Amino acid sequence: MSLKEPGYKSRIAEPLLDLYLDTFGAVEIKGPRWCGKTWLARSRAESEARLDERAMREAALLDPRVALTGSRPHLVDEWQRVPGIRDLVRMEVDEAATPAGAYILTGSSTPKRGSESHSGAGRIARMDLSTMTLLERGASDGSISLSGLFEGNAIAPRSVNVGLEEVAELVTRGGWPATLAMSDRSARLVPRQYVAAACDPEYLDDGIDPVVLRRVLGALARNDCTSASEDTLRSDASAGEAGAGVLANGGMARYLSYVQQTYLFYEVRGWDAPVKARARVRQRPKRYVCDPSLTAYLLGVNARRLMGDTQTLGLLFESLCMHDLVVYCRACVDLDVTGVFYYRDSYGLEVDAVVELAGGRWAALEFKLGASKVAQARESLLRLANKVASNPAARNPKPEFLAVVTGVSTLATTLDDGVHVVPITCLGV
Repeated sequence: MSLKEPGYKSRIAEPLLDLYLDTFGAVEIKGPRWCGKTWLARSRAESEARLDERAMREAALLDPRVALTGSRPHLVDEWQRVPGIRDLVRMEVDEAATPAGAYILTGSSTPKRGSESHSGAGRIARMDLSTMTLLERGASDGSISLSGLFEGNAIAPRSVNVGLEEVAELVTRGGWPATLAMSDRSARLVPRQYVAAACDPEYLDDGIDPVVLRRVLGALARNDCTSASEDTLRSDASAGEAGAGVLANGGMARYLSYVQQTYLFYEVRGWDAPVKARARVRQRPKRYVCDPSLTAYLLGVNARRLMGDTQTLGLLFESLCMHDLVVYCRACVDLDVTGVFYYRDSYGLEVDAVVELAGGRWAALEFKLGASKVAQARESLLRLANKVASNPAARNPKPEFLAVVTGVSTLATTLDDGVHVVPITCLGV
């Protein structure tokens, strides 16, 4: 009998978790705090040890085996709080009698380097969980599926009514599972409390200053959806304050590493059609804050203010689209997605997202807040497709599809040249 919470809402990551549980002895679910890792794990677990509870943690510090006792699948929540748990799980999984799906580990931070002697590779599968997508929140009907677009499905033209206010509310409310039943007033408090918890001195690694960390988070928010250099981030975070010395001489890199280890942002790498293209490794990755509601809070904007600042709203909308696209790609197991990338060349051509499959198939997407920008986005997509096809000797495949994902929307359709117009409130797995 699972430990599923009474108010649990299904996640699109469930089929992937089930596949991992059928294949590996243990599965680690990792991701930012409050994104629903424990609730997802409990929907499959039959017993648990919660290491965020003092009594259980103290007992496990004395004898880690205490944390592995119970019916299987057995959940160990916040496992990184007790050194040696992963090694013990790995040894348990190595035992011939241990079945697949014996343990589920969850954590909202990566343990310090050296605290675990073995990564668990080959024994412990790792899966990422993000905050909820619009599909999971009930704000997208999922009528246009990502996998369907790869299968060549056309989009039957239909009207869609999404206004500027609705988009502003979607990006500022965020995908926190706990806010689903909350009023807008209560939901607005969650990003504020998240940042406060992330900067709480009681939980920070040694040497991480909470004031400097707050400035670093602010710098990441100001540069969300960009490939800003460490120098730019350092300058934005320092702003002539005393923290400038802390962030000098490798300090900024240390803080960025810490923030990434707590899953507060993720990176999207550059892409080019040839697998060995230098752009894949030479382009600086773009950074995206883990949920656009955190960016909005850190920038000090609410939905009403964003309606008068469509430039900032457009960036937050891009963050929302990339967030959902990455999650949908993870969920499309049969597509065998190798990654989500962005494209930029030296001639000024930029495309927001490229989804690449293991067999070399690919698709490109542009994210535009309003329908007035569809023509511009369409031109960029077609330029990219023509550029990839312009070298016959390279034998690069044509894109499987090109799509403009829109926010403020009146129509879902496929244009005469084959480019799809997909409202974000229609996109799904």
